[in-house]
Amino acid sequence: MMVADGSIVNGGNDRVWCQTVAVKPGQNYVFSYWSESIQSATLANIEVLINGVSIAPPASTGGVCNWLKKTINWSSGVSTTAEICIYDRSIISAGNDFAIDDISFKESSATCNLSKSVTVTIPNPINLIITNPSFVCSPGSVDITQPSITAGSTTGTVISYWRDAAGTVPLLNPNSITLSGTYYIKSTIAPCSVIKPVVVDILTNNTISLSSGVGTNAQTRVLIHLLLLLRITLQEVQELRS
Repeated sequence: MMVADGSIVNGGNDRVWCQTVAVKPGQNYVFSYWSESIQSATLANIEVLINGVSIAPPASTGGVCNWLKKTINWSSGVSTTAEICIYDRSIISAGNDFAIDDISFKESSATCNLSKSVTVTIPNPINLIITNPSFVCSPGSVDITQPSITAGSTTGTVISYWRDAAGTVPLLNPNSITLSGTYYIKSTIAPCSVIKPVVVDILTNNTISLSSGVGTNAQTRVLIHLLLLLRITLQEVQELRS
């Protein structure tokens, strides 16, 4: 036990007791002490500072022969040491005599645990199967919104149609395309998407003449070759062979 006669000078800034101890960063601590007054004229006004910072407002001691326990919580933050100092802020000469005992400073046993569950959903990969439509003859058109174009693909997705592979320029007439080219179909289940090309062929009319001296087999081979190169219609081939 420590008995003290409170100072009446230095504006209550005289230290009653100090000690420096090692602490763990990020740890909570509990500082406590017991106090009582030696005589009843004036009670001492005790304040505790750690590393120069007050950890609680000043508090009166217990009365005469009335021990009072004071408990204060403190967090070390980034500190590795704690300088603990007790001050008597009262400077009144009458009374202001007190006793302090059982000073304690220890790690807090109180632990707060907060947990919450989180659900992570990983969607199945989107399977997009594209079957290029059959060619048509001009002035016909191709409808790439037909179910047969994406038959076998993952169902329940949002299908959209585009002019570019990045999916930035929408195709405004996917059900009535009149120009040959490569277009793009995008299948989306947010936040995932897959985009793939679809090729549209619109065959234009071509006129071809063959020498009547060409034999039947040779003529057939020439016509097949020309068909592949020029994409002429079957009707025109038949007209050339007749």
